[in-house]
Amino acid sequence: MPWRILVALGHRVTFATPDGRAAAADPIMLSGEGLDPWGWLPGLRKLTLFGRLLRANADARRDYAAMLRDTSFNAPLRWEAIDSDRFDGLLLPGGHRARGVREYLESERLQAVVAAFFAADKPVAAICHGVVLAARSKRADRRSVLYGRRTTGLTWALEKSAWQLTRLTRFWDPHYYRTYPDGTGQPAGYMSVQQEVIRALADPQDFLDVPASSPDHRRQTSGLSRDRDTDLTPGFVVRDGRYVSARWPGDGHRCAREFARLLDEKYAARPVAGAVRRLHPKNLVPDENFLGFPNPSPPLEFSSLSTRSPQSIGLTGPDQPDMLCPVGATLRLDVGVAQKGTPVEFRDCPAAVSGNESQQRTGPQRLGSGSE
Repeated sequence: MPWRILVALGHRVTFATPDGRAAAADPIMLSGEGLDPWGWLPGLRKLTLFGRLLRANADARRDYAAMLRDTSFNAPLRWEAIDSDRFDGLLLPGGHRARGVREYLESERLQAVVAAFFAADKPVAAICHGVVLAARSKRADRRSVLYGRRTTGLTWALEKSAWQLTRLTRFWDPHYYRTYPDGTGQPAGYMSVQQEVIRALADPQDFLDVPASSPDHRRQTSGLSRDRDTDLTPGFVVRDGRYVSARWPGDGHRCAREFARLLDEKYAARPVAGAVRRLHPKNLVPDENFLGFPNPSPPLEFSSLSTRSPQSIGLTGPDQPDMLCPVGATLRLDVGVAQKGTPVEFRDCPAAVSGNESQQRTGPQRLGSGSE
């Protein structure tokens, strides 16, 4: 989903693989087939129970199917061809299956690339095992680029729960969910993502998990709830400077939006090809009850349109997650989103309704909240 979100916000995404050939996701994680105790039997493999729980959710599978048709995805760079000077930011995805992800985590070339982005103070996002790659990337002083920073990553609690389940349900391949199993004499979890990352930090307390005081703590830590376009509350990310990290795919929407905000903050003065035109009216103030946005003081400078559902539209600013209105949607501009009479530009929305009026408008429109 980070690919979809970034492209929707007007960013151009370039992929990179070891040999310049298009990548492919783990088919087990896409289908869930092979994650049940009977999954080794050809005739029963397609009957999924635990597999449905552990596989990618419907949103992720939909986005992956769309990404397979993307031109850039099908023409990736080779790792050796990555030039950090040519790119504005770097996103490090995750993955756990040892035979697929170890090459990624252990690549000295990628570690050098990651270090170059950090050295240039460019936005970097890392999810799940992607944080391990960042932890292994060294600065000029040979310390990790994460040394002195705060981060999160796949927690041992999440990794252990999935591993303990799959070593029973996929008993013929008990370490499927562990990229690096613990060695003889090592304590449980020593080779986990969390513990390896902690060993690279200046202080173990710099590895952060959901605080116990979080009102959504149960949803954020259960491993059963994932954030979505319409609900970011299950997600958890940590931002330190121009670096943002997330624990697992369930944080993906929030992480992608935070990464997009990092890009906007660093390159705000430079137009982004294909993006919604940036708006900076000083008198736009979001309603304190609209989409849960706080009422800021002073008012934020807003940059793009936002919608949480096909029926309502809002505005986002530097401190809020961004989302574009869906193409083909009929949208309603809620009274209270912007002060009365403030012009708001709709882009890529074929039809819109102002306030409670029923008059349909087509094409890019400039509308005032409840004033036309």
